[in-house]
Amino acid sequence: MKRKSYISKANKIAYLNELLGIGVLAFVKRYPKIARQNCHCDALADYAMSQWVLAEEHFCCCCGSTENLQNGHLFTREWRAIRWDRRNCGAQCAGCNLKHEHNPEPYRRVMVLRHGEDVVGEVYDLGVAGSDLSKIDKLEIAADRWRKFKEAGDGLTIIGRRS
Repeated sequence: MKRKSYISKANKIAYLNELLGIGVLAFVKRYPKIARQNCHCDALADYAMSQWVLAEEHFCCCCGSTENLQNGHLFTREWRAIRWDRRNCGAQCAGCNLKHEHNPEPYRRVMVLRHGEDVVGEVYDLGVAGSDLSKIDKLEIAADRWRKFKEAGDGLTIIGRRS
């Protein structure tokens, strides 16, 4: 049974800022309980990844909506090896993200246009062959994605970003 993460949004932001500031190993020593629990490491990496994607993309890549945006995954989040891979993620409105569960083809076409058929195939192969990551790896991913989110907020020009 999966454990649910009960880290609040404010605490996620504080933990990610501290993780970025002091580094992963110092963070693990300071917060051993968080670093021990897989659900907390996943939650930090998920939050950082979502914020990075939504900082770069300001509309649904399927329908163009700007309301209720979420970080959509082309291939399921259960595939840990590609869960936090940027090539597997894109901004989707809640409606398109829900529709993707039953009909993945529209989102797949968008990702093929964005990255190319070979990259989508490579991501799929990584997901199928991949394995779970260690908690330290997940914290390193969280720190990296949080750093990229902060950089995206500094005015980088990204396709789909409002001018």
